[in-house]
Amino acid sequence: MTRRALPGLALPLCGLLAASACASHHTAFLDRAADFDAIRRVAVLPFENLTTDPNAGEKVRRIFIIELLSQEVVEVVDPGEVARVLSEQRIDAVDTLGPEQVKALAEAMQAHALILGTVQEFSVDRTGQVSAPQVSLTCRMLEADSGRTLWSAAVSRGGAGAMSRLFGVSGDTPSEATRKLVREAIETLVD
Repeated sequence: MTRRALPGLALPLCGLLAASACASHHTAFLDRAADFDAIRRVAVLPFENLTTDPNAGEKVRRIFIIELLSQEVVEVVDPGEVARVLSEQRIDAVDTLGPEQVKALAEAMQAHALILGTVQEFSVDRTGQVSAPQVSLTCRMLEADSGRTLWSAAVSRGGAGAMSRLFGVSGDTPSEATRKLVREAIETLVD
Protein backbone atom coordinates (compact mmCIF):
# COMPACT_ATOMS: atom_id res chain seq x y z
CA MET A 1 0.00 0.00 0.00
CA THR A 2 1.42 3.40 -0.94
CA ARG A 3 1.15 6.61 1.04
CA ARG A 4 -1.19 7.99 -1.63
CA ALA A 5 -3.75 5.28 -0.79
CA LEU A 6 -4.05 6.44 2.83
CA PRO A 7 -6.02 9.67 2.15
CA GLY A 8 -8.48 7.60 0.10
CA LEU A 9 -9.08 5.37 3.13
CA ALA A 10 -9.62 8.23 5.57
CA LEU A 11 -13.21 9.00 4.57
CA PRO A 12 -14.45 5.38 4.57
CA LEU A 13 -12.68 4.75 7.88
CA CYS A 14 -14.31 7.81 9.49
CA GLY A 15 -17.70 6.64 8.18
CA LEU A 16 -17.15 3.19 9.67
CA LEU A 17 -16.18 4.67 13.03
CA ALA A 18 -19.22 6.96 13.09
CA ALA A 19 -21.52 4.09 12.15
CA SER A 20 -20.24 1.99 15.04
CA ALA A 21 -21.29 4.61 17.60
CA CYS A 22 -23.88 3.79 20.26
CA ALA A 23 -25.43 0.50 19.15
CA SER A 24 -29.18 0.08 19.36
CA HIS A 25 -31.19 -3.11 19.21
CA HIS A 26 -34.90 -3.71 18.88
CA THR A 27 -37.43 -6.49 18.67
CA ALA A 28 -41.01 -5.75 17.74
CA PHE A 29 -44.37 -7.47 17.36
CA LEU A 30 -47.27 -6.06 15.34
CA ASP A 31 -50.64 -7.83 15.16
CA ARG A 32 -51.23 -7.77 11.40
CA ALA A 33 -54.90 -8.70 11.89
CA ALA A 34 -55.60 -5.60 14.01
CA ASP A 35 -57.43 -2.59 12.55
CA PHE A 36 -54.97 0.18 13.39
CA ASP A 37 -57.01 2.71 11.39
CA ALA A 38 -59.69 2.44 14.08
CA ILE A 39 -57.21 3.58 16.74
CA ARG A 40 -57.45 7.35 16.75
CA ARG A 41 -56.96 8.13 20.45
CA VAL A 42 -54.52 6.44 22.84
CA ALA A 43 -53.66 6.83 26.51
CA VAL A 44 -50.02 6.48 27.51
CA LEU A 45 -50.06 5.13 31.07
CA PRO A 46 -47.22 5.79 33.56
CA PHE A 47 -44.15 3.76 32.66
CA GLU A 48 -42.92 1.22 35.18
CA ASN A 49 -39.45 2.12 36.41
CA LEU A 50 -36.95 -0.68 37.13
CA THR A 51 -33.92 1.63 37.30
CA THR A 52 -32.09 3.38 40.11
CA ASP A 53 -33.18 6.79 38.74
CA PRO A 54 -36.45 7.51 40.57
CA ASN A 55 -37.72 9.70 37.70
CA ALA A 56 -36.70 7.53 34.73
CA GLY A 57 -40.21 6.20 34.08
CA GLU A 58 -41.76 9.65 33.86
CA LYS A 59 -38.84 11.06 31.82
CA VAL A 60 -39.16 8.31 29.23
CA ARG A 61 -42.97 8.52 29.21
CA ARG A 62 -42.87 12.25 28.44
CA ILE A 63 -40.41 11.70 25.60
CA PHE A 64 -42.60 8.84 24.33
CA ILE A 65 -45.69 11.09 24.28
CA ILE A 66 -43.88 13.88 22.41
CA GLU A 67 -42.46 11.48 19.84
CA LEU A 68 -45.86 9.80 19.38
CA LEU A 69 -47.57 13.18 18.89
CA SER A 70 -44.88 14.23 16.40
CA GLN A 71 -45.94 11.33 14.15
CA GLU A 72 -49.40 12.97 13.84
CA VAL A 73 -51.20 9.64 13.54
CA VAL A 74 -53.13 9.52 16.84
CA GLU A 75 -54.49 11.83 19.48
CA VAL A 76 -52.95 11.27 22.92
CA VAL A 77 -54.96 11.56 26.13
CA ASP A 78 -53.53 14.31 28.35
CA PRO A 79 -51.30 12.86 31.12
CA GLY A 80 -53.33 14.79 33.71
CA GLU A 81 -56.50 13.06 32.53
CA VAL A 82 -54.73 9.70 32.71
CA ALA A 83 -53.63 10.44 36.30
CA ARG A 84 -57.16 11.49 37.27
CA VAL A 85 -58.76 8.32 35.88
CA LEU A 86 -56.13 6.06 37.47
CA SER A 87 -56.72 7.77 40.81
CA GLU A 88 -60.52 7.53 40.53
CA GLN A 89 -60.29 3.82 39.71
CA ARG A 90 -57.71 3.28 42.48
CA ILE A 91 -55.13 1.73 40.18
CA ASP A 92 -51.57 1.95 41.44
CA ALA A 93 -49.79 -0.61 39.27
CA VAL A 94 -50.62 -0.55 35.57
CA ASP A 95 -48.30 -3.40 34.60
CA THR A 96 -50.74 -6.04 35.91
CA LEU A 97 -53.99 -4.80 34.36
CA GLY A 98 -56.50 -7.43 33.35
CA PRO A 99 -58.78 -7.18 30.29
CA GLU A 100 -61.71 -5.78 32.30
CA GLN A 101 -59.51 -3.05 33.84
CA VAL A 102 -58.09 -2.18 30.42
CA LYS A 103 -61.62 -1.83 29.05
CA ALA A 104 -62.78 0.30 32.00
CA LEU A 105 -59.75 2.60 31.83
CA ALA A 106 -60.00 3.04 28.07
CA GLU A 107 -63.71 3.77 28.33
CA ALA A 108 -63.18 6.37 31.08
CA MET A 109 -60.47 8.09 28.98
CA GLN A 110 -62.35 7.64 25.69
CA ALA A 111 -59.28 5.90 24.27
CA HIS A 112 -59.17 3.19 21.62
CA ALA A 113 -55.96 1.72 23.05
CA LEU A 114 -53.65 1.96 26.05
CA ILE A 115 -49.87 2.11 25.86
CA LEU A 116 -47.82 0.71 28.73
CA GLY A 117 -44.07 0.83 29.13
CA THR A 118 -41.25 -0.37 31.34
CA VAL A 119 -37.88 1.36 31.65
CA GLN A 120 -35.29 -1.29 32.46
CA GLU A 121 -32.17 0.81 32.15
CA PHE A 122 -31.57 4.56 32.21
CA SER A 123 -28.05 5.48 33.20
CA VAL A 124 -24.68 6.75 32.06
CA ASP A 125 -21.75 4.34 31.89
CA ARG A 126 -18.44 6.06 32.59
CA THR A 127 -15.24 4.45 31.40
CA GLY A 128 -12.21 6.66 31.95
CA GLN A 129 -12.93 10.01 30.30
CA VAL A 130 -15.75 8.60 28.18
CA SER A 131 -19.40 8.51 29.20
CA ALA A 132 -22.11 6.67 27.30
CA PRO A 133 -25.86 6.43 27.95
CA GLN A 134 -27.44 3.06 28.63
CA VAL A 135 -31.19 3.04 27.92
CA SER A 136 -33.48 0.04 27.62
CA LEU A 137 -37.28 -0.10 27.53
CA THR A 138 -40.24 -2.18 26.50
CA CYS A 139 -43.62 -0.86 25.46
CA ARG A 140 -46.88 -2.33 24.29
CA MET A 141 -50.26 -1.25 23.01
CA LEU A 142 -53.41 -2.92 24.34
CA GLU A 143 -56.71 -2.89 22.50
CA ALA A 144 -59.39 -1.13 24.54
CA ASP A 145 -62.19 -3.66 24.09
CA SER A 146 -60.28 -6.91 24.57
CA GLY A 147 -57.06 -5.98 26.36
CA ARG A 148 -55.08 -7.99 23.78
CA THR A 149 -51.63 -6.86 22.73
CA LEU A 150 -51.67 -5.17 19.32
CA TRP A 151 -48.05 -4.01 19.33
CA SER A 152 -45.02 -4.59 21.48
CA ALA A 153 -41.43 -3.42 21.19
CA ALA A 154 -38.26 -3.95 23.19
CA VAL A 155 -35.50 -1.47 22.43
CA SER A 156 -32.10 -0.76 23.91
CA ARG A 157 -29.31 1.64 23.17
CA GLY A 158 -25.98 1.95 24.85
CA GLY A 159 -22.28 1.71 25.00
CA ALA A 160 -19.56 4.02 23.88
CA GLY A 161 -19.06 4.02 20.14
CA ALA A 162 -15.71 3.70 18.44
CA MET A 163 -15.30 7.49 18.14
CA SER A 164 -15.85 7.85 21.88
CA ARG A 165 -13.47 5.05 22.78
CA LEU A 166 -10.72 6.09 20.37
CA PHE A 167 -10.87 9.85 20.70
CA GLY A 168 -12.57 10.42 24.07
CA VAL A 169 -15.54 12.14 22.41
CA SER A 170 -18.70 12.02 24.50
CA GLY A 171 -21.76 10.55 22.82
CA ASP A 172 -25.44 11.28 23.29
CA THR A 173 -26.86 12.41 26.61
CA PRO A 174 -29.36 9.98 28.19
CA SER A 175 -32.21 12.21 26.95
CA GLU A 176 -30.88 12.27 23.37
CA ALA A 177 -30.34 8.50 23.42
CA THR A 178 -33.85 8.01 24.82
CA ARG A 179 -35.40 10.23 22.15
CA LYS A 180 -33.66 8.22 19.38
CA LEU A 181 -34.63 4.95 21.03
CA VAL A 182 -38.28 5.92 21.49
CA ARG A 183 -38.44 7.12 17.88
CA GLU A 184 -37.06 3.76 16.78
CA ALA A 185 -39.71 1.93 18.82
CA ILE A 186 -42.56 4.08 17.50
CA GLU A 187 -41.39 3.56 13.92
CA THR A 188 -42.08 -0.17 14.36
CA LEU A 189 -45.70 0.82 15.07
CA VAL A 190 -46.43 3.54 12.52
CA ASP A 191 -44.38 2.43 9.50
